[in-house]
Amino acid sequence: MKKRLSIIALLATLFLLFPLPVFSDGGSLGTITAITSSDTEGGGSFNFSFSPGFSYKKFSMTFNLLLKGTYTTDPFRLALDFSNYLIPEQEEGVSDWDYSMVLLKQYSAFIKTMHYGNRYDFFYFRYGKLDNITLGDGALLSSYFDNSVGFLESRPGLNLKLGPLGHFGFELVVDDIFVPTMIGARGYLMPFAVDDPQKERRINRMEWAYSFVFDPRTEADEEGDYSFRPLFLSSIEVAQPMFSGDAGQLTLFLDFLGQGEKDNILGGGKALRAGIWGRSKSLFLFNLSATTPIDGVYYSDYFTTGYNNPNSNEYDSSLGQLYPLHIGSVRLDGTLGMNWDSEQIYAGIRLRTNLSGEGFSGQRVLGTVRIDKLFRNFISLDVNYEKIYPTEGEGNMESFFPGLFTLNNVYLYGTVQLRVRGVEFDVTGTVKFDEYAQISYQWDLAVSMVFL
Repeated sequence: MKKRLSIIALLATLFLLFPLPVFSDGGSLGTITAITSSDTEGGGSFNFSFSPGFSYKKFSMTFNLLLKGTYTTDPFRLALDFSNYLIPEQEEGVSDWDYSMVLLKQYSAFIKTMHYGNRYDFFYFRYGKLDNITLGDGALLSSYFDNSVGFLESRPGLNLKLGPLGHFGFELVVDDIFVPTMIGARGYLMPFAVDDPQKERRINRMEWAYSFVFDPRTEADEEGDYSFRPLFLSSIEVAQPMFSGDAGQLTLFLDFLGQGEKDNILGGGKALRAGIWGRSKSLFLFNLSATTPIDGVYYSDYFTTGYNNPNSNEYDSSLGQLYPLHIGSVRLDGTLGMNWDSEQIYAGIRLRTNLSGEGFSGQRVLGTVRIDKLFRNFISLDVNYEKIYPTEGEGNMESFFPGLFTLNNVYLYGTVQLRVRGVEFDVTGTVKFDEYAQISYQWDLAVSMVFL
């Protein structure tokens, strides 16, 4: 056993010192950051985090390695904790398959992010915390950021895109491949596609698609966790690109939306949605749409950024039934986003309102900026902006566009990481402005040393 551990330790040391240089056409040894804490008893704990990364052509990968320990000063003792590296014992009654999943989950936690290609390439995948995800034309999932875990933590999410492959294409979104709380997929058919680009006409790019998103948990599994979503969402889509090429894309779409339980997927509200979306290469994108119910009550923004984060206004005991659309009303939605995958910089802002015979209501603005790796060796961050306008009779009323330039009813939360001359500052906090822009806030500051 000791010999086996010695070999593992040697391989780990070699890996840390030489992170895949043979296969790398670019990369970094990363940094070693130390965080320590002490108590009045003359002891404390420490963490050393190491973040090497490498890239090869369209592929890049970033690791998140951690060494933990404790110490005492009188007498001086140092104890290292290798529990996250050692192979756990297989418990009695645990099948080989379940045990292999335990091992895979433990060691995959060392990978922070891994991605190949750009979002609208023929093949694209990204492993890690979901950033600015839009499924298809955004009918069910639009500009979604997973902020269910802290900024410095990762989550084994997956976004995979393939196609068009002949007449077909596919996309998959999972927020956690081991313990999923959201699964989405989209398959599309291009019925009029032709093989010869010289003969291609606009109609040949038309897509017929089916999308779905659901929470695989059951309410009994998550008692008291209001992030649980009981409804199954589905969409039948027709999309017609007006322009599509290397420079970008501009597409008109029409969707039939359905909601229901998992054993009766169309048992809830139904709606029609129409709009336009476009992109500039793989960097910038926008989406404008209008949604109106045609049967029952349709709950818009069912899966949205913040639904599984207790700090967000989207996390609520109504189990996602926050923004009902009734027959005769229209939901207007606009999104602007940016995905800079090579630098791991993502941003998205959504503006939403309902229109009925009584006028506009339920106006909301939700924005997120996330820089997953240190940009210019200086800053990384995950900051969220929320503004929910009060409905009539609830407080100080504001018009939509003038309200965008005030702090009334604004809520900011997140983390900013700054590195200056070998010292790293992590600021985490929340800032709330009431209907009269009176401020309340809470923040924490952590300071750590960067050794490499």
